[in-house]
Amino acid sequence: MVLFSALALARAVRLAPTNGLLRMNTMARPTMLPIGSARHMPRSRIWLVRSMADDAAALGDLPTVDEDGQPLSKNALKKMMKARQIAENKAAKAATGGGGRDGSGVSGSVSGGSETVVDEAPAPWSFEDLGVIQSTRKPASSFSAVHELGVAGGPSPGEEVTVRGRLSTVRGKGSSCFLVLRSGALHTVQAVFFKDRQFPQQSKAMLVRLQALTEESIVEVVGKLQPADVLSCSQATVEIAISAVRLVSAAAPKLPFEIEDAARSEAEVDASEETDRPLPRIGQELRLNNRWIDLRVPANQAILRVKSRVCALFRSSLAAQGFVEIQTPKLVAGESEGGADVFRTDYFGTPACLAQSPQLYKQMAIASDMERVFEVGPVFRAEKSNTRRHLCEFVGLDMEMAFHYHYDEVIEVWVWPLEAARRGGWRLRGAGWAAKRASGRGRAGSAPAANREPLESGAPTVAVPRPWCRLGI
Repeated sequence: MVLFSALALARAVRLAPTNGLLRMNTMARPTMLPIGSARHMPRSRIWLVRSMADDAAALGDLPTVDEDGQPLSKNALKKMMKARQIAENKAAKAATGGGGRDGSGVSGSVSGGSETVVDEAPAPWSFEDLGVIQSTRKPASSFSAVHELGVAGGPSPGEEVTVRGRLSTVRGKGSSCFLVLRSGALHTVQAVFFKDRQFPQQSKAMLVRLQALTEESIVEVVGKLQPADVLSCSQATVEIAISAVRLVSAAAPKLPFEIEDAARSEAEVDASEETDRPLPRIGQELRLNNRWIDLRVPANQAILRVKSRVCALFRSSLAAQGFVEIQTPKLVAGESEGGADVFRTDYFGTPACLAQSPQLYKQMAIASDMERVFEVGPVFRAEKSNTRRHLCEFVGLDMEMAFHYHYDEVIEVWVWPLEAARRGGWRLRGAGWAAKRASGRGRAGSAPAANREPLESGAPTVAVPRPWCRLGI
């Protein structure tokens, strides 16, 4: 560095040639300074000139004075040098085809905010916000179901998988990040990412992006399946080593309530009231006002899945015995059957009622020589009750058939759909245990030995949780 005071510069100006420029020969690289700017310099200021050869070379052909002939400040020169360096790096990347992300590949770098990584080779992972999906592309890769990971017939460790699901939890700790993806409210799998020494800046930026994800967001994860021991997930024997993450839909940072809080039992919440850290109680009104979130609770969604399975088994069992499914009207002129109140409404000026039962229409079908019919449909009964478990609307499983001599013929047919529903409960064993594991309260393994029972004599023993077998119909 060479320091010139205002007086020294004034003497040099008086001795300078008359071409309007001052030649500073003391610098490693001679620099021409405008004389006019030196003459008008205040006495109190110190003129600082950088004379290092590398700095002079770095400036190159950049201007050193502004449009008024005033010398540029040190910060202004730094900004110009940085802007030129960024432009050169972008041009080099564009020339080699390594810049940004195309429609089919994986980006080679990660940008965190306004900070861009420019001094590392492209990393083998990426993060992308898909924004609004408008059917502009159709990736060639296929998705893997979460419940198929780590099981027989599904993707095996070492294979690359693509999974889409909701972020159940995000745990970031130092140089690592753990994501738990939930699919269908019942099945969960863990995805992991660790800081890479080969790409320290890019991996750090990737960790920042992953740890900033909000829970309940929908993400798409691409990575290699590897063996693991994760007891908190339903897929407890594998995890995904992240190579790409795509944000499909970001959830709000604060939801009306947490899934973990809504998944707790009443007994667990009551027991916490006596401790110094009571658990939050999620009331029924809050749940119903945010039903789309409440149905993400594993136990609540399992109820709907069990109902769906029972109806499917009921249909398939009766269809296999020659029954025909019918759909009867639900807006009728009067009571379908006595002994129950009805919901009354107006049908374009004519009094009408919601159907209490399809009984009349089933009997009409039998009289029409259909012989065997059934229906799965809603039933409405305006019966007041003091219990909130009493239903004024429910789904009825109704069947009607003609018999030849004895009503035992009906019983022999009717027992099959009931038995099919009971037997079908063991197929839902995974739903019940996955619900517990998804909420973090279960462990890997099958149902206890006390809950095992044979389906029939001579058949192998199959794990059947008893609550699924005792289905009221």
